[in-house]
Amino acid sequence: MESVASATAAQAMRTICWSPNGPVGVKTEAQSDRKGLSTQRTSRKRHSKLGLEFFLKKMGRLVWILSTLTIAWLGAKWKPILEEAGIFRKVANFNNQKCSAIEGLEACEDIFIDHSSSLAYLACSHRHLRPHWIPALDIFEPEKLPSRSDDYIAILDLKTLQHHRLELENLPDRILKKGIHLHSLDLFIHPQTNPELSDDAPRKATLYFVNHQVPLSTLTLPVVADSVVEVFDTVIGDLKATYRTTVTDGLIITPNNLIALSESSFYVTNDHSSKNHWKRKFQPFIKESAHNSIVYCEFNDQSRCIGALIADYSFPNGIVKGPGSSIYMANTVHAHLRSFEIRPNHTLKLIGEVKLPRAVDNLYVSHSGSVFLASIPKLLTFKDMCLNPKTSIPSEVWKVFNKTEKSSFSAETVKIEKIFGDDGQKVNGATGVAVWGSKLLLTGICSFSVTICEVEKELLI
Repeated sequence: MESVASATAAQAMRTICWSPNGPVGVKTEAQSDRKGLSTQRTSRKRHSKLGLEFFLKKMGRLVWILSTLTIAWLGAKWKPILEEAGIFRKVANFNNQKCSAIEGLEACEDIFIDHSSSLAYLACSHRHLRPHWIPALDIFEPEKLPSRSDDYIAILDLKTLQHHRLELENLPDRILKKGIHLHSLDLFIHPQTNPELSDDAPRKATLYFVNHQVPLSTLTLPVVADSVVEVFDTVIGDLKATYRTTVTDGLIITPNNLIALSESSFYVTNDHSSKNHWKRKFQPFIKESAHNSIVYCEFNDQSRCIGALIADYSFPNGIVKGPGSSIYMANTVHAHLRSFEIRPNHTLKLIGEVKLPRAVDNLYVSHSGSVFLASIPKLLTFKDMCLNPKTSIPSEVWKVFNKTEKSSFSAETVKIEKIFGDDGQKVNGATGVAVWGSKLLLTGICSFSVTICEVEKELLI
């Protein structure tokens, strides 16, 4: 009986203490292996997680360091450009108390003054049409232009402020059909060779201007300007000019400003290195070799052009003849004023350069050799002003002159001085400047009028 009870109890213990995975409270070898593997997996996961967190932490720090360095590098690189562009600049009114508008002269980009006759020649358009066609600003909307351009050259009598259109004669069919799209101009007044002629004898002149033609076909995209230099013969004071020729050349890519060197030769700047390229919109803000920044052309029976200057300049713009065989050229971005000497082969030798405090456009040289610059204090809003007639931007005029007896041109020998400033209420976006007596004449490619301002005459010497 006792033996049976013991057997029953033992069986019960086996039933209670065993489970399908082994006896409760007793680790079998298989269980130990499984738990060991589980522990290893957990440990590996924990270490992997810690490793990933460590890696991400290190990478995050590295990314932060690289980002900081990149921002610092970009800041150092772009800070001068942004400062020059004048994003946060406020322009104070300065010597603008005696300014008045000459109504009826709209969107005049450039000006030439003949002091002997007190006549000014201006390259003008219409303010409401400028927002559709300014190649220098990458504005190409030919579909919004009239079929024939009504741009014109105006002659302004500086004594009476009366102005008239210059009538262009003997025009080729393309101009008769499409008109002209004016940008810049210059005149070469032929020297008097007959000593017996009186001072008031008619004076012949050669008129040059940049014509940003709309291509005959605008179906091919993208549309770009078919820019050329037109040449006319005239007499100072006459209201007519006769077509002589058109100068085209593969080197005349994006012509901006020009110098009439003789009755059959000129220099012209290219403000971009290509008519159409994906980098074109960024070229003004990067220092890239703008091949043939200045081009020399001559023509008699045939035209011939050469690259007069190949240099690392951004947006070559205003160019003007200086004393003797010198030429001044300004580039708008990374703004500098540079002095060149004309070599016998018509290429240009750099004499010196000075850094300018503002973006600049066109230039004027006085009889004493001082250089006057039309500056754009807020460059990044200039295009907006052209596109939106209700927008106004400030204008400034700066003067560069020799402060020593030395004839060299450098930061040590010249002085840069601001002589005029306007917050945009009287002068809106001046791009050109000229001096007549004690007066500044200010023109603008997108301005509603030409402005004439009287300042102290000593400032304009």
